[in-house]
Amino acid sequence: MIKKILVILLVVSVATILVLISRPQGDIDLDRPADIEGVIYDISDNRILVAQGIEGDSYNNDINSLVGNAIWFTLNDDSIIVTDKGKKISSNDLRIEDKVAVWSTGYMLESYPAQATAFKIIQYEEEIIAKECFIGGCSGELCSDISEMPSTCEELPGAFCLKEEGVVCEAVDGECTWVLSQAAAKCFLDVEKEYGELVRESRIGYLFEMAEEF
Repeated sequence: MIKKILVILLVVSVATILVLISRPQGDIDLDRPADIEGVIYDISDNRILVAQGIEGDSYNNDINSLVGNAIWFTLNDDSIIVTDKGKKISSNDLRIEDKVAVWSTGYMLESYPAQATAFKIIQYEEEIIAKECFIGGCSGELCSDISEMPSTCEELPGAFCLKEEGVVCEAVDGECTWVLSQAAAKCFLDVEKEYGELVRESRIGYLFEMAEEF
């Protein structure tokens, strides 16, 4: 009798496994939370190691330095990889230190790190932190993220062009820089005509190049 019960249980277990394995990936519930949200710390062949954190400043390939949940995900042709803006990308676009959220196909080998197959990966694009920019320097020629940045007080031909209407000191691609107006660009080019190309050798020489490309 016990043997018969064990056989029945075995048959039911095998049938359940076969049903789960044959379940199409389209049935996976993506409304459930991701299996992990973390950082890619290693990429090896067709796998990525995603963990919630590490001890120290960098990962040294020692799993003992991992902190929190950690999973090795195998990637295959069915793995969906997109950015948080919805752009479809490939596994070749994944990089170490990328922030990601990953959903598995539902089967997880309980080891540490755990092991699973990735069904969907969302790569979070790095957000540029807006900087507050300040005008500084003896002649008001500096644009930086440091308030009241000092400078030497030599004569800088063209510095007055930065007073033209429409010139702004603002963050571009995360860095504080001057953004010239058409009037300022013309002013710099007129100064160069008067003083010659030597003006490009001063600390604000790059502004003459910007004006030329305006």
